[in-house]
Amino acid sequence: MLKDPGAPTRSRVTLKDVAERTGLAVSTVSLCLNGHRTTGHISRTTRSQVIVAADALGYQRSHYARHPCHHQICVLADPSNGAWPAVGEICHVLSDRDYRPLMQVARSHLLPQLAHDLYERFEIDGAIFVGEPSHPEHLPPPEVPSVVLGGLPEGVEGNLVALDDVAVGRLAAEHLWELGHRAVGVVLTGQCHYPRLREAGLRQVWREHGAPEAAVRTLVESGWVADADQVDPHHFTRLIEGLFDDSEREAPTALFCVTDLWAFWTIQALHRLGGRVPEDVSVVGVDDLPGAASYTPALTTVRQCYKALGAAAAELLL
Repeated sequence: MLKDPGAPTRSRVTLKDVAERTGLAVSTVSLCLNGHRTTGHISRTTRSQVIVAADALGYQRSHYARHPCHHQICVLADPSNGAWPAVGEICHVLSDRDYRPLMQVARSHLLPQLAHDLYERFEIDGAIFVGEPSHPEHLPPPEVPSVVLGGLPEGVEGNLVALDDVAVGRLAAEHLWELGHRAVGVVLTGQCHYPRLREAGLRQVWREHGAPEAAVRTLVESGWVADADQVDPHHFTRLIEGLFDDSEREAPTALFCVTDLWAFWTIQALHRLGGRVPEDVSVVGVDDLPGAASYTPALTTVRQCYKALGAAAAELLL
């Protein structure tokens, strides 16, 4: 076959070259060439367009893309992520579609290499990443068709299923405002992008009500992974105490925690400081994790629809 004169001159044509030729995203090209989808979110016309462009450029499709699928999908999950409860629904949908889910459970930054290793051995047809990789290199390589359930690093493209995190923050904020709170604190980790979006949603509501910017203060601990065995309770208690020590600003009467895990630790810290929840300080979380309702006191939380999120992630990949 004669090579297209518009093809790149370097020896290896990449997915990016095909994406540039078609005007499509690299993630879409990857699913067309390396996946097995012929219906749904990617049309037959788009798939044909990508295949024609790839052939014209001389793109070498992988063994995996040229041969029948193995009907195995790797489900990579970080158990510390709030979206963890969606894993069950992901596996249910995959099984219903005659795919075998292969579970890999580890810290977020270790999961992509696990997927790549399986892909190199031609054992999987794709991967679903449950969590939020903090860096682009923590994502599965582009030749592995993949979907992320949770969040992507800012500026990174990919197939994503996620909440509207700004809306989540707004829901929590409206609840607290209606209860009469005017000075609040936000408890978050700086490792991922979604906590800042939730904080932004809360701040939007406060501004819309005419509250001063100083009425919202934020506790950020950028060095932590959201995992209970890595939290020093005494250090965290001191940080929470610091939210109430600013003599120049009104002490917060409520704390918005960007996940239920942070809310649990915050309530424990307040108890150690002699505070009562919700009598002295209201606490709101996000996730509605198992156990939130039975916590003492029962945690007020913004619920995530794990079943819908998990099903959407599985359907997007297949």
